[in-house]
Amino acid sequence: MTTSISTLLTANRVDLHCPVCGKRVVNADPNVPVDPCPHLLFAATDLGTFTFVSEAYQGFTEKALNAHHEYDIDPFAYAVDHLEPDDLLCLSVAGIGFQNYYAFSFDLGDSDEEE
Repeated sequence: MTTSISTLLTANRVDLHCPVCGKRVVNADPNVPVDPCPHLLFAATDLGTFTFVSEAYQGFTEKALNAHHEYDIDPFAYAVDHLEPDDLLCLSVAGIGFQNYYAFSFDLGDSDEEE
């Protein structure tokens, strides 16, 4: 399955809010670490490093990093191309001198609705 990545082009770093719950997960200040919400699966940089990985995706991103080291494949692109959820939103935030990637899930199976 191939997942598309939406790109946000910006001249400066920006705050990034979760598209599901609205929580600010990324501060415009690059020295402030990612503050994840339950919908953020992982975050990565253009340098091939993951800056955040949810518990459920730890093993998965390790495979992506191995592919990067063995075959010189972009680990975020590998991870995105091998994800299964149809409810996935992948964002690339690009500006002068930086590019970061974020994967969010719209369905975590944690609905509060009573059946």
